[in-house]
Amino acid sequence: MSTKRPVNPVHIDKDGNIEKPAPVEEAPKSHYPKAAEVYEGFYFRFDPQTAEGSNLLSGANCLIGTTLYPVFGVTADGMPTVQLHARLDQVIVDLDELSAKRLAQLEERGWTVHIHLSAVFYEDSRQHYTGEAAVMAYDPSSGLDNESFETFIGHIVSRIQDGDHPGLTLNQENFEKVIGSKGAWYLTKAVPLPRTKPGEAVFKRRMQPHEHLTEAAAEGNRGCYAGGIIFWIVVALVVIWAIWHFFLS
Repeated sequence: MSTKRPVNPVHIDKDGNIEKPAPVEEAPKSHYPKAAEVYEGFYFRFDPQTAEGSNLLSGANCLIGTTLYPVFGVTADGMPTVQLHARLDQVIVDLDELSAKRLAQLEERGWTVHIHLSAVFYEDSRQHYTGEAAVMAYDPSSGLDNESFETFIGHIVSRIQDGDHPGLTLNQENFEKVIGSKGAWYLTKAVPLPRTKPGEAVFKRRMQPHEHLTEAAAEGNRGCYAGGIIFWIVVALVVIWAIWHFFLS
């Protein structure tokens, strides 16, 4: 077997000079910034330290997809702290050091941060609720259309409310699709829910139809507020009719 290295063919022009290969044209560079420089998305688990915080997760102020509000602070030695609140300034949890640091870094950059409840778990041995939250954040000073980010995030939250668990990270191709479509592209792949521990079960991971009315009313939508009232009046009338029909007739 020959051990000689293959030799690239040499082209000679009509004057006897060796022709140099034509330079390879570089692909045009994207005019978009790198995705990681202007957007970040991730999930994190949290475990309330109090019974009040735990019970909040099972109630109407913590529906799936509900906005959670971070309150930032620092410890005496300068470490960041983050407390998550439900609406009406109800305290759910003081986040662990890792989650607090990650959110604090986004806040320090001046990014717009969205946090939404994505799942609630119940641990039978402690009779205790824990949660998972979805975080999507972007740099509002990037020069890109911020409405594209907001529209994309709205689509992702709707998927979470419908019981999906979409991926929140964006590779460069997906990021450019989001911006190029003005947020209309949101087809990220679903990712698994976090594994449950023995004795722990998923308590809720989707928003029920009547809860959409409750959430819209809480956000100040008067039409949905009226719709919610009508819904519960109808439910009450059905219950009264059933009692009368089956027990009093």
